[in-house]
Amino acid sequence: MKTLVEILAVLLLAAPVHAGTKSLFTAPAPVALFGGTGLTCFLLNVGKNPITMTINVHDHFGTVTGTTSASVAPGTTSGFNSASNTDQYCEFQVTGSTKTVRASALYFNSTGYTMSIPAQ
Repeated sequence: MKTLVEILAVLLLAAPVHAGTKSLFTAPAPVALFGGTGLTCFLLNVGKNPITMTINVHDHFGTVTGTTSASVAPGTTSGFNSASNTDQYCEFQVTGSTKTVRASALYFNSTGYTMSIPAQ
């Protein structure tokens, strides 16, 4: 039994440790309801270190309709524009902690932004 415990301990200690990818989501909203013509998924890195992130735009079925990935330096932003007027929401995948990220979906029309929904 002692040998089995020792083997399990070695396997657990040898397993790689990953910070993991965590996701933030905005609530879905019908772009056209607000007179909108599109959506911008917008992310700000408020931390002290660069982060790696992926932004996915989903339609109301959950299908990814657009995506981008980037490394975001401290104090800088990244975003993705979707010019579709269907129901959409943003997913922000961040490697590491989401505590140093502020993100939102900004809905816009031909004259400017009409609504902002924070990611959680």
